[in-house]
Amino acid sequence: MDVRRSNEAIEYKNSGACLAYEYELPSDSVNAAVIELAGRYPDEGWALNTACTSLVHIVKGNGTISTAQTKEDLSTDDQVLLMPNEKYFFDGNMKLLYIASPAWTTEQAEHVK
Repeated sequence: MDVRRSNEAIEYKNSGACLAYEYELPSDSVNAAVIELAGRYPDEGWALNTACTSLVHIVKGNGTISTAQTKEDLSTDDQVLLMPNEKYFFDGNMKLLYIASPAWTTEQAEHVK
């Protein structure tokens, strides 16, 4: 067992609208972050991850997620499954739990037009 405390989270300001708190885990197979979103992320274009399958749980709030194929309304306790290389963006005021497998790294993350 390994416990991470909230005061151990590493804060990342991903954009003007996106603040992430990453909990570093001793595992390459999974990791997680809590994200506070107040607007659109990314600011323009799309985000995608080249390696991870991501499960996003909306802890509180509401907004939307858009992919190349669809736009979905989201609210508290909804979940979204994002596959590797799936382009998306979020918009809204939400607190998200973002879980990635294998563990998310900056090298896998891309912003595309």
